This record gives sequence, C-alpha cells and structure tokens, in this order.
Amino acid sequence: MSTRIKRKHRMSFWDKVDMEVLEATSETFRIEVDKAFQTFLADGGAKEYSFPTNLNNFERKHIHQKAASYNLVSRSHGKDPNRVITIYKKGAKSNFESFYIDLTPETVRELDKTLQVVGMSPMGAPPLRWTCRDKVFGKLSLGVPPPVTAPRLTPQIAAFRKQLPIYDLRQVIVSKVRKNRVLIVSSETGSGKTTQIPQFIMDDALQRGEPCRILCTQPRRISAVSVAERVSFERGAPLGETVGYHIRLESKVGSNCNLIYCTNGVLVRSLMSGMGALGTLTHVIIDEVHERDKLSDFLLICLRESLRKGAPIKLLLMSATINVEKFQRYFEGAEVLAVPGRLFAIREFFLDDVLELTGYDAVVREKRNFFEGAVGENPLFDEVIMRVLQGGIDNEQNWAQLLQFLLTDMPVNYRHSENGATALMAAVSQDNVDMVEKLCSLGADPHIPSKSGQTALSIAENKHLEEILLILNVTSRPLLPREDLLTNYYKTCADEDINYDLLIRLIYTIHLQYHTGAILVFLPGYDDIMICNDRLLETNIDKNSYRVFFLHGSMNIKEQHEVFKPFPDNVRKIILSTNIAETSLTIDDVVYVVDCGKAKVQTYDSCSGLSSLQTQWISKACVKQRAGRAGRTQSGVCFHLFSRTRYDSFLDERIPEILRVPLEELCLNTKSLADNISIYNFLVMAPDPPSSNTVKTAIENLECLGALDKEERLTPLGEYLSQLTIEPHLGKMLIYSAIFKCLDPILTIVASLAQKDPFQLPPQANLRSFAAEKRKSLTANTYSDHMVYLKAFIKWQDSVKYRKERNFCREFFISPSTMETILKTRSQLLGQLRAAKFVPSNGTSMVALNTNSENWPLVKAVISSGLYPKLAFKKGANFCTRTEKKVLVHNTSPMSKDLPLWLVYDEMVKVRNGHQVRGVTPVTPVTISLMCGIKVTYPMQNYLEIDEWLEFEFPSPHIINLRRLIETIIEKKLLNPTNILSENEELAMIALSKILIYEDRAAKLEIPVGIRQKPRFFELNRALDYVENRGAFGGPSTSGAPNMAPMHPQYENSVFLLIKVKQECSVKIAFDSNKWIFSPQTEKQVMALDNGGMNVYLVYTVQKLNAFYGIAKYLTFDTTRHKTSAAIEWIFKSCVPYKSVSHLRNALNNNRLIYDGLDGQEIEMGAALQLWDLYLGQKRQ
Repeated sequence: MSTRIKRKHRMSFWDKVDMEVLEATSETFRIEVDKAFQTFLADGGAKEYSFPTNLNNFERKHIHQKAASYNLVSRSHGKDPNRVITIYKKGAKSNFESFYIDLTPETVRELDKTLQVVGMSPMGAPPLRWTCRDKVFGKLSLGVPPPVTAPRLTPQIAAFRKQLPIYDLRQVIVSKVRKNRVLIVSSETGSGKTTQIPQFIMDDALQRGEPCRILCTQPRRISAVSVAERVSFERGAPLGETVGYHIRLESKVGSNCNLIYCTNGVLVRSLMSGMGALGTLTHVIIDEVHERDKLSDFLLICLRESLRKGAPIKLLLMSATINVEKFQRYFEGAEVLAVPGRLFAIREFFLDDVLELTGYDAVVREKRNFFEGAVGENPLFDEVIMRVLQGGIDNEQNWAQLLQFLLTDMPVNYRHSENGATALMAAVSQDNVDMVEKLCSLGADPHIPSKSGQTALSIAENKHLEEILLILNVTSRPLLPREDLLTNYYKTCADEDINYDLLIRLIYTIHLQYHTGAILVFLPGYDDIMICNDRLLETNIDKNSYRVFFLHGSMNIKEQHEVFKPFPDNVRKIILSTNIAETSLTIDDVVYVVDCGKAKVQTYDSCSGLSSLQTQWISKACVKQRAGRAGRTQSGVCFHLFSRTRYDSFLDERIPEILRVPLEELCLNTKSLADNISIYNFLVMAPDPPSSNTVKTAIENLECLGALDKEERLTPLGEYLSQLTIEPHLGKMLIYSAIFKCLDPILTIVASLAQKDPFQLPPQANLRSFAAEKRKSLTANTYSDHMVYLKAFIKWQDSVKYRKERNFCREFFISPSTMETILKTRSQLLGQLRAAKFVPSNGTSMVALNTNSENWPLVKAVISSGLYPKLAFKKGANFCTRTEKKVLVHNTSPMSKDLPLWLVYDEMVKVRNGHQVRGVTPVTPVTISLMCGIKVTYPMQNYLEIDEWLEFEFPSPHIINLRRLIETIIEKKLLNPTNILSENEELAMIALSKILIYEDRAAKLEIPVGIRQKPRFFELNRALDYVENRGAFGGPSTSGAPNMAPMHPQYENSVFLLIKVKQECSVKIAFDSNKWIFSPQTEKQVMALDNGGMNVYLVYTVQKLNAFYGIAKYLTFDTTRHKTSAAIEWIFKSCVPYKSVSHLRNALNNNRLIYDGLDGQEIEMGAALQLWDLYLGQKRQ
C-alpha cells in the first residue's frame, strides 16, 4: 500500500500537466500572465481585466485554467482576430433563501408555557452602561525608562561580538541614532543587527548616564524569545533583569529592563491603551520590516503619526532586504545606514545550471521509456488488460488495478501475451481520455502494433477520436535537442508544480558529490514536505548517512530544536522547511540551500469574501533571504529551481499582508486607537494602503458580527472584542458563553481555534489514514470538528492525571506542546473575562457560569453565533452557502454525507473542483433563527428575516417572541456584565436550552455527555516533560518525582489574595500555629469565597522588608473563640524578594506590581502562578 502511495507522488505533477498548453505557451508568456493576475488580485477595487486580442487558443486556454485556480470567472467573446478573454472577480451577492420550519411538539409546548408566564412585558430598564475600554489585555505595563545596568561580558563573548561585521560600525550607528528621529538600517544577513544594535544603544546610554528602554519587535514569537535569551546571555544577566521578552501567554520583563523583545501584536495592544505607552520607551525598533505583516504596517501608521505629534522616541527600521526608497518617502527623508553582512561568499545557481549539474535533461529525454525493460509473460496483467478492453460496470476498478501494476513492476508498453494489445490500446478503445493522458505521461508508445497490426494511433483514427488523436500526436513528436535545456524541460514540467524528480535528483547529487554541510530545502507547505520525505526514502542513499528534519508551523517543537544540534561529519542534515526558516531561524551548519521559489500565501478576495491559501512565486527579497541562510560558517551554495527569466519577473518584495487578508482585526484596533477618524482614512495612511472595497467589506463583516454600528462606532460588544487577544468571531463566542452559562466547553474550543491545529499528520505515508481515523474517533458521534477539539482536550487531561500523556499524544497524533499552549490560552482568556466582569470574582462564578455546559445543542448555538454567516445548508443534493451554490465538506471532517443538515464552518477554501468547507458542526435551522445575525426584521407575525438573506416561517409566533427576549438578555449583559437577570429572563434562558435539545433530538443529532469537564491542573513542568530541551520556551524540563513539589491550583475554582503583614513576627507565629486572623473586610471576603466553593490561597507579604514570606491555603474558620481565626495550610515558607518579581503585574489591580495593593487584593491567576513557580524553583534548590 505504501509503495503505491509513494509511486502516486512520483507522477503527481505529470498527472496535472496539460501537455497541449505546456508545449504551445512560452515561459515568457506564462510569466506575463502571472504578473497580470497578481496585479489584478492585489487591486481590491478592480472587478475585471481583459487580455490582448493577439492570443492563440492554447494561450487562452492557459488563462482560463489560471482563472479557475484563483476562483475567478473567465469569458471569451468576439471573433478572431479580435477575440478577447476577460477575467472577473466573483461578487459576494447572496441569494434570498426562504424556509418553512416545522417545530417539534415539545418545542411548541415549551414555547406556549414560557410565553404564558413571561409574556412580552418589559423586562425592566437596564442599568447604566459599564465600559471596559480601559482594559486592554496583552499590553506592556511599564514605568519610566530605567538607567542602564553595566554588562558582565566574558572574554569569549567580547571576542565573538568583535568578529561580527556590524561591530566596527558601532560608533557610526550610535551617532546616527542620536542625531535622527528615524533611522533605516539596511543590513545584510549575518551582520548581527538584531542582537548588537540594541546593545550599542544601551552601552552608549550607560556611558552618558542616561535612562534607556528599547522595544524591539519581531515578526514571530520564537524569534522574540530566542533573541532575548541570546542577548541576555551576552550581557551576563538573568533573562528578565536587563533584557527580557513579552509575547502572548508569556512574559519575562522586569521593572528595570532596558531591552524588551516582543511581537508586533504586543506593541499594537500597548498603543491601543493610549499613546502614553510610548512615554515609557526611549527607542522602538521594528525588525525584519520587509516581511510587511499586517500588524507591522499598522504599527508604522501609529508610529509615524506619534512622531508627527512629538512622541519622545527614536525609531529604527531594520531588515536585510528593506525597500529603502519606499520607507524614506514614508518617513519623510529618514536617514539610511547600510551595514555589510555575511562573512562567507554564496554561489548561486539557477534552473539551467541545475539541469546540467544533475543530468536531468537526459532523464526527461528518457521519460517515455522509464518503465521499459525485458519482462516475461504475466497472466494476471493479461487478464486485467482484457477486462479493461471489454469494459463493463466494474471498469473503474479494473483501471485502478491496471495502474497499480504499471506503477510497481510492469513496463507501460507491456504487450498481451496472446493478442499483443497494450494498456494504451485499451484506453483508446474505451475512449478513456484521462487514462490515455496518464499512460502517455508514463511513456506509452502509440506506435506499438498488436498481433493484428493495429496501433493505439490507428484505433483512434478509425474511431475518429479527435481529442485522443491530439494527445497521441503530441506524445509521438520527436524530442527536442539537448542544446536547449530549459526548452526541453518546460515541455514536460508545469510552472505551478514542484518537480520532485528534479528536486530529489539534486539532493542526491549534493549528498554524494559535495563535501559536508547541512542541506536546507525550502518547500511551500506541509504536504510538499511529506511528499519530498517519501521520495527521499525511495532512493538508494544509505539511510544512516543522513537525517531528515522538518520545519513547519505545526511540527513538533522538540524536532525544531534538535535541528540546531551539531552532527558528526558522516551524518548530513537534510532540512525540509517552509518559509519559517527564511528569517526566524538560523542554522549555522547549513551550507547548501535548495530554493523551490514558492511559498504558501494567504490571499483574500474582498468581492467574494473568500480567503484561500495558495502556492505562489516568492519575491526577490525572499530569494535573497533564502540564499542568505547558507554560508554562515563557511562558503555556501544556493540552488534555485527556477530560471533567471522567472527570477527577473519576481516582485521586488512580497505583497504586504494588509493587501491580501481580511482586515476585521485592524478595523477594531483602529476604532480603539483613533476613534475620531474613519477606519478607511486611518488605514489609507499605510505604506501600501488597502483598497476601499477591502476595508468596506471588513466593516460590513464587523457590522454583521455586531461589533460596529452603521456610523462605525464600537457597539458594547465591539468594545469587548477590541480588547480581547483573539479574533473577533472567537471573542463573540467567548462572551456569549458567559451570558448563556456554558463557559467551560466554549473556553476549550475557542482556545483550540486560536492556536494551530493540535493534530499532526505523521511523516509516514501509511500512517496518515490511520491518524485521520483516530481524529474522527473523538467526535462522540456528533459529526462535529469542534467536538473533536473538546474531546481531545478532555482526554488529554485524563491521560495527564494518570501520567499517560505521552502515550495519548502518540496514539492520537497530537502535539503535546500545542495542548499545553491551549491550556495556557484557556487560562489567559478566563482571566480576561474575569477582568471584563463577565466572570465575577466571587466563589459562585464558575458554578453558575457552567449551568448549561452539558447542553451540547446550546454550546453549538454559541459557536454558531460567532461563526455566522459561515453557514451551509442542503439545497437538493448539495450544500449551499451565502455566496456559493455548491460546496463540499472537507475530507478531514467527520461529517456524514447522508445527513440532510445545516452546518456552520470555520473556513471555506478553493480547491481544484470547487469549494470546500472545513471545521464544521451540524446544527438545526431553529438554532440559526434564534442565535444568529444582527440585522433582524419581522415582516409578518410568524416570519423572521436575517440580514436580507434568510427568511424563516414558523407555525407559531412564540418563537419570534423568544428571539426578541434573547436579544434583550444579550443587550442587558453587554451593557453591564454584572447585571442580574430577572426571573422572567431566566425562564426564557431555560426555555431556549430545552428547545435546542428538542430540535436536535428530532434531527437525530447526538447529544453527548461529559463535555463540561473542568481542566485538571497538574505540575506544569511534568506536563512539559516530553519537550526535552525547551530552550526558548522556558528552560530545561524539571520533571520531578511525585509529591515532591506542590501541584498548581485549579484555575476555575481558585483565587489568590494578597495578605499585607506589618510585622515579620506575625508570619513566623503563623508558621508554627497554622492559624491566621484576618482583617474584618478580608474575613468577609474569604467567607464569601469559601461559601461559593472557591479554593482560597493567601500570599503573605511583609512590606517593610520588601519581600513575600510564603503562600498558604485557607482551610476553615474556627468560630468557637471570641475572635475568629482561620485554619491555614502552609504550602511555601520562604522569602522571595520584591526585586525577583518586578516583572509581575496584577491585571486585576490596573496592572500594578503584584505586591502593590491593599490587604485582600485579588491577584490575577497568571501572575500568581508565576510567583508559585518561583517558590517551586526555590524548593528544588
């Protein structure tokens, strides 16, 4: 089975090549067409584009095929020589759909009963609106810039820094920084700019006795952490003291930090809390600015406007491939500094060089005879040929069996032992065009005669099979001479595909003929990495002479770190990577780079509202970055698998992300940052402004979500969504889960969707179908992808409880590090809800907020509210969406094809045969009618219309009334999350819960149990045991024996309170007595928390001594005495100085330092657990 799969990969690109078009079109023509398409797609305002009239039929056919791949419409009109082909963007028009919904008898009875009690009487005026606009999560909380701490350099570090190319320019750099408000640094790869320029600035400030705080942004989290660790090491200080980092879910920043590396998102969120954030900084560095992600462009707008208003900062823009002229214009004549880069030369070769080096052109010449060779009679294959010749109902299966023979042992031109018929003759006889193309691509000869004298060519002529004749004639043409390698090559290989034959032959050649050094291969995506790995395993290279590594966003973190380790000279690293290795990772022993010239790029069509991940040619800047990965420690070589002509056609730099992605997140950020200006007028100030149509579409989507009103003002929901650190539609799910009391399962689902998919396809081809089945086994018969994430998380926690997490992750092909990240994200989101008042601080919070967590239909309703209008429904035999008349469910989904259901989905993607939806959950139309949409009208008593798209007619008007009650409840909670629902409103919520269950049962949808399971928290370091070298992710694993270290408290039912102590002796007495007497106010607080079922942890601090003195758990009150005392259990009894926790801030106390608060002040869980970990570290020592 595995052999067959591998062989299928061998022919994959030949399978898709249109030989006619390939031969009749030149590379130059195809390049010009590519340029036209890219320009058209990048222009959000363009609706159509017409090509010149001087095209032949094959050139027009190429344009039609290209248009289909980009989800565009193409039309030819007119007559030759004036025939014109025009491409169009699909509009996002939605057809009006009307449905009659028959309610179950149970639903009708519940509606009648509820509405009789509740009626339509007013629910009472809502209280004053509470605003959370001062609550920005994920931001930096800093004081005034501190003085610089002197570095403690070792002789080795000092010598290393002096060897870097940038070191000799340190005085020039410092001088230009001091003299200019904006400095553009164009520095070659390997110069040391990211680690050294901030240190030059710090050293200069130290010498002058000036305060300094530098913020250096990085495009990826892994680079922010790893660079901070490196610079901290160079300066001889603990991470977080003078050099730190701040990324999502993790921060090591002390109050005296002079240099902070962070992601772009952290700085954006800091600016959203007010431009005063810049007052805590002296310098801002935007590193790798050439990557042009949407947040870096948003930052450039904010920083330029702040500088115009007199912000007291110095701004540096750094990159190896920066467009100097563009940024000079943008920042009005900013100073430019060019820095020399790499230490070793890099030789570059292009496609024609590679063809000559590998002798691949000879392979192309012999392609048609690739499977030829002497072979004896094969009765089994004789029988297969006869079956396909005869045709019949099972012929598709017969053809599959024939192909299996040909792709294993049999020559493609094998002749039947009795009549001399070939497989190609059989395909022609049956008029099987697809099979004829496949056989010809494998080298089938149409001139071979049977024993009766017939050939495949003569059969096609006798039957007048014109399409097949064209294929056979093309195949039988004489091959081109060797002189023109590229011409020969392009007759057999399509531009859009990766030629794995050539790629593997090049790797084979390098490995056998070139000296030691790692080979880094840049491929577009995960599938390409897996195919390349399969093909490598097929070669006869000694498997002990190399080791393959994968670098990809969803790959195991452990393997990503192992790739940095040195290997013996007799073992070569072969690294198969996406563009993650362009800038974020540097592997010193890479000597050879193989660049396929392509990358997966997210594109967005604002006309159709469709996002897709497409494989596209990279830019010249990316080519330079990739080549720069070679030659770090010696001279390097880069092989480009594209021609010089193709390279000349590349864009100078990649298309900025702001021009090719949806802009909902940036629109929300804009309203938080600059409420007095329209969204478009703000975003148009970007270096490359997005089109008005793209911005308009994003605003309309936010209106549909309920985040903006018609005047572009933030709604109450929009204010919350702009503050949360997740995408708006996920934020809506989260907030609704608190309102509808199903918080636990939605927290898990949202945290999972906010991260990369935890499921990993194995590199072994024969295990991938097994992995898919294991994933589908987690659906609990719900046919829901979202249930898969929920069940995976619950089962993972169960496995952790019994210390079997490794086995679980291995069995279900799950990434342990991703599960840990989901756990952290879940806790962070819970803290944000608590700070936003959706989760009260009292002890009854989590119990009350999970009343409906076992109600899967209600959980799905909350999911639907966030995903809408990503909705599909059966119309005839097909699923339809708002914009597409036919979509398929992605093959990774557990969805059954037989269920005539409605479903919501995470995303729709363009595939070769249409569109597919992924991340699906089946729902009922009643769920949609009650929970989805903002623009709702009621045209008649029994009718409900949503967004001028969906019209529902019901047998009873009561369901319309229930929808109105639900809208009232949502509005009340959004105005003030602390509002208490009235008795009638609670009855309406109960009715909603019951009705959704009745309707799901009637639709025969499974309603599983056990989905409200809360997280079981465990020793965090043990959970990360499988990451042997966490490096940038928090240091080495410190797994210990059981019961040696206190377990982390449970997030959901635990709270930490600050206990302020005046005298040290009071704490020492408590150490011995295990009792404590609270202040009256704190006593009431502890009692309320205890009555609500919360675990209360007490953090003791003696302020006069500037230290924490321990953590204890409250047990019970002793009321037998005159003065009430509490029994406590000490968990930690030791001193932690304030200076050790200067990086910890309390989000529940306006982000003040963790020890700054009154007696009884609640401490945010994340900060409290970081303090807990400090105590754990002391305990181990």
